Amino acid sequence: MTRGQILTEDAFILHCRNYRDTSKIIQALTRSSGIISLIAKGARSQKKGAVAPIQPMQLLRLSWSSRGSLGVLRNAEITKSYPHIQGNKLISTFYINEILMKLFEINDPEEQLFYSYLTYMEGLAETTWIQALRLMEMEVLEILGYYPDFLIDNLNQAISKNKNYIFDPDSGFVKTQDKIRKGIIFSGESILSIGEGILIAEEAQALCKKIFRLYLDNYLIGSKVNTRGVMSDILKFDLGSGYK
Repeated sequence: MTRGQILTEDAFILHCRNYRDTSKIIQALTRSSGIISLIAKGARSQKKGAVAPIQPMQLLRLSWSSRGSLGVLRNAEITKSYPHIQGNKLISTFYINEILMKLFEINDPEEQLFYSYLTYMEGLAETTWIQALRLMEMEVLEILGYYPDFLIDNLNQAISKNKNYIFDPDSGFVKTQDKIRKGIIFSGESILSIGEGILIAEEAQALCKKIFRLYLDNYLIGSKVNTRGVMSDILKFDLGSGYK
C-alpha cells in the first residue's frame, strides 16, 4: 500500500482502546489486507461529523489511509450487526479475536481468514457457540498450515470409525487398543466427523479443543491468552470436568 493511499474494505473490529481525549486505536480484520491497526480520530466525540460508533460484533465498511504501520481511519459504515452474539457467544468471540491478534501479523494479507471469521459470525446464529468456536479453531489451524489429516493415521492407514486413537502433534493420530477416555483417547468415528466438518458430538468437540490447544501452546510460547481462563470456566460449567 502506498503511503497516503486510501483503501476501502469490509472489516470486523477485533479490538479497540481509547487514545488521548477523543480517539481510539483499533485492530481490524479486513477482507484483503489482513489485520490492520488504525487510529480513529474523534471516535469518542459527540460532535457532528465524527466517525460512526466503532465496536466489535459488526461487519463494517472501513476506509483508511496509510501512515506507516498505523493507518488513519477516514470513514466507517455499519453493514451488518450481530445482536444475537451475547453471553457465551460474546465471550467466545472475544477469545477468537485475541487468538487472531496473537497468531497473525499486522498488515499480512490473508483473505481466507476474513471469510472464515465471517462464517464463524454467521454460524453463531445457526448452531451452538461451541460448535462454531471449534470449527473456527480448525479453520485457523488450516490457514497456519497445522491442520491435521483426519483421514489417515501415523502409519498412513485410513482412520477406522471402529478403532480408537490418541493424538500426537508430531505424528498425528496413533491407533490404540485402549478404551475411549474423555479428552485423551478418541473414536475413529469422531475423528472422521471432524474431517467432514460435523462437530455435533461432545467427543468431537473435545478432540478439536485438544488439538488446537496443543498447537496453540507450541505456537504461542510465553504468550498468555487472557480470555482462556474465562473460556475454561464456561466449558467446565457447560460440558463437565472431563472437557476442561
